[in-house]
Amino acid sequence: MNYGSVSKTYSIIQLYSPKVAISKDLSDSDIVMIHEGTPLFFRRRRRSIQHHESIINWKVLSLLLILMGGLSIGIYLLIVENHRLDANFRYKLIELNAWYGDYIDSEIFSNEIKLQLPVTNVIVSHTRGNHCYTIKMCSSLINNMIQDDLADIPFNFLISDSGDSYEIRGWNYASGFPAVYNKNESIVVGFMGDFTTKMPTNFQLAELSAFINESIRRKKLVRNFKLYGIQSNDEEDLKLHDGLENMKGWKGIL
Repeated sequence: MNYGSVSKTYSIIQLYSPKVAISKDLSDSDIVMIHEGTPLFFRRRRRSIQHHESIINWKVLSLLLILMGGLSIGIYLLIVENHRLDANFRYKLIELNAWYGDYIDSEIFSNEIKLQLPVTNVIVSHTRGNHCYTIKMCSSLINNMIQDDLADIPFNFLISDSGDSYEIRGWNYASGFPAVYNKNESIVVGFMGDFTTKMPTNFQLAELSAFINESIRRKKLVRNFKLYGIQSNDEEDLKLHDGLENMKGWKGIL
C-alpha cells in the first residue's frame, strides 16, 4: 500500500513510499502519514474559513441594513408624530370667568363690533410683554394689562408659553386693532410674550392649530380660512412669523 506525507504546516506536500523517501529534510515528528482515502482536511479547512468569513460579512451587512432601516423608520415616525401633535393637540381653553376673577359685566363689550360668524381670517400677533407658564401666573399677567376694563385688551384670545388659551373677547366681539380693516370677519390671537427675536414655543404653535380646529368645529371659522401675521410700524422682521409660515392657511403679513 502506498502512503503519502504532508508537513504539519501544510507548506510542503510530498509522496512517500517504503522504497523511496523524496523528502530528506523532514523529521519523523514533522511527518504525517496519509493514504489515498484520507480526506484533504487542509483544503476543507481553507474552504471552511472562507465560508465562515462569508457568513460574518453577511451578518455584518444584515446588521447594518437593519440599523439603517430602524433609523429611517424612527425619523419617519418622528415626522409623522410632529404632524399628529398639530392635528390632535388637545385644545385647552381657560374661559373668561375662570381667569378674570371678578364679576363680568355683560355690557363690557357692548360698544364693540360683533363678529360675523363664521369668520374668514385668523390674525396672529404678540403682546410684546412678559411670558407666563401657569394659569395663576398668566391670569395675573392678563389682569395687569387691564387699565379700565376688559375692552383695553384688543385680542380675542391669548395663548401662553405652556399652550393654554385664555378667552378675552372670544368668538363674539371683534378685536380692537386699528390695522385690522375687516374687523367683523377676523379673529385676532395673541401670543403672550415678546417674539421679536424669539420663536414661539412648540406648545403655542400646537395650541394655535388646535384653536383653529376648534373654531372650525364650533362653526366660528370657515374651513378655507386665511392666516395672517400682524406687526406694528416700529417692528421689522418678527421671529413670530417664522413660526407661522409653515402652518395651514398662511397668507402673509398685514
